[in-house]
Amino acid sequence: MLREHYVLNELHARLQSRRMTIGGKHGHEVDFICARRGRPPLAIECKWSAENFEPAELRAFALHYPKAECFVVTQDTDRTATRRYGDLKVSLVSLESLVNVRTPSVE
Repeated sequence: MLREHYVLNELHARLQSRRMTIGGKHGHEVDFICARRGRPPLAIECKWSAENFEPAELRAFALHYPKAECFVVTQDTDRTATRRYGDLKVSLVSLESLVNVRTPSVE
């Protein structure tokens, strides 16, 4: 939970956007959803390590929003990597990479 709060604070500070919602506590919700006007949402999961990532939450989200961009923010990711879990494409990123890549897209 501490990691999620840190990521949320950094995203708000760096992107100057409040269009970020926190997922619920009912099982299959992602940590954050960033709504973008006229574009698919961003789904963001926070994990301490890329090795600890399980795609269940992002898969459930992608069932409802198949065009969503899915990210996993970890502290041990040095370079952005893309993994596929069946039809689900997930980008593993550092917080810095997420902010740098997404800054122009978040409204």
